Amino acid sequence: MGNFIPAILRILTSALTVGIAQVFMDDFSNAINSFLNMKMHTDSIGEQVKACHLIATIYGKRLKKIDEAKTYIQKGLNLAGQSKDFRTLYEKGWLYNYIAFVSYSIEKDFKKAMEHVTRAMEFVQPYKNQTPDSDIMDEIGNPISAERLLGNLKANASYLNFYKGNNVDALEEWKDLKADISNAPEIFKKEYFYFEGNLLLCLGKYNQAIESLKKSYIICGDFKDTFHQEIVSRKLGYAYFLMNQYQESMNFYKESLQLKKLLGKPISNKHYQSILLCYMLSGDSKNDNKEIERLQELVSQEFLALYKSSQIFKTNPNKFLEDGPVILLEPFPIMIL
Repeated sequence: MGNFIPAILRILTSALTVGIAQVFMDDFSNAINSFLNMKMHTDSIGEQVKACHLIATIYGKRLKKIDEAKTYIQKGLNLAGQSKDFRTLYEKGWLYNYIAFVSYSIEKDFKKAMEHVTRAMEFVQPYKNQTPDSDIMDEIGNPISAERLLGNLKANASYLNFYKGNNVDALEEWKDLKADISNAPEIFKKEYFYFEGNLLLCLGKYNQAIESLKKSYIICGDFKDTFHQEIVSRKLGYAYFLMNQYQESMNFYKESLQLKKLLGKPISNKHYQSILLCYMLSGDSKNDNKEIERLQELVSQEFLALYKSSQIFKTNPNKFLEDGPVILLEPFPIMIL
């Protein structure tokens, strides 16, 4: 018996690690089998709920088989039941978090999604100050922590309000996260400041938005994170354009363009249109005729027709701008994480 428990732990750890690796290699069928193996070899209800959550995530997010995803969501909920054990509640909280994703992104049910996030926060909140259990790790190797789960739930509540158009509530909830990330590694804070900047842009608070975006930009630069620095540069170009600071806007749009070329990212017509608009409005269009001519070959036909007929500013020029994603997440060119 003394050697049996360590053997079981090795099986569980191996199944989880292998399953995660298989997900990253897009080997979803074997990943599901690994998590089923993990579920079968444990008496821990929490581990069984985690396995159901991971399988549901593969079916829903990767394979787009929502009925199968719902089956494993329900299996996880049935296993968790009314348990008050923190280990089980922790995994149940992540399961509720995923149900919210399904409710909003697939079923387009905002109310139901918010109810799930709120319910999870209610039953996890009493454990907020509990010391993380260093003997139990999550799927990325961190000790399970109610604080981390609550932070994720708060973030999703903010995202839900944003997508519903409740920008004031979204910003208020997002700012509540600031204390939760105070001890987080600096590299992770780039996402916090980036989304904060976007919310402030939506509320017309441009100076504050640029201040937040620049914090994200500096963190990316400090960690040589060129992939995300490109995205933040793009957004700063857009923000400065909204403030009528066209030279600054052009500088950031050009930096973003250089980084896109360096990284092999696709370049849209809108990126070239943004730079061309900045040239026009900054007064530099007469100083670089060759660059202007080159840019005209790279914009959309609709934009070019309006540009040549001097009608571009009789429309809303902002619709021709490259503004980038709202959340600091874009698929990597080779692997979707």
